[in-house]
Amino acid sequence: MPNNSTQMDRRKYPRITSNFSLEVSPSAVGHGEGKDISQGGLQFSHKGKVDIGQILHLTIRVNGFSGDVNVNGKVIRCDPSGSEGHYNVAINFVDIDAETEKSVIDMINSF
Repeated sequence: MPNNSTQMDRRKYPRITSNFSLEVSPSAVGHGEGKDISQGGLQFSHKGKVDIGQILHLTIRVNGFSGDVNVNGKVIRCDPSGSEGHYNVAINFVDIDAETEKSVIDMINSF
């Protein structure tokens, strides 16, 4: 098990733990449940395995935040979550423009 302080030292941005919904594509399931988010990426629960290195398009929805945020992310981890067929997927945002980055920051600040 990784040392949490070491993991935090490697992170560029702090993560905020919160529940939010996601549309995920490409994906046979099409949706996921967000677990945490930062300015640089997020983690979500997904019914179905995705490949490390795969680029996903995500539409993030948060209750109380006006509008969705659309972002691309590269899968950096996909681990079984304990529920059969479910996985915890971690992504880093890629090709994020300034406007989208601001929207992600505003969304994080809404928690």
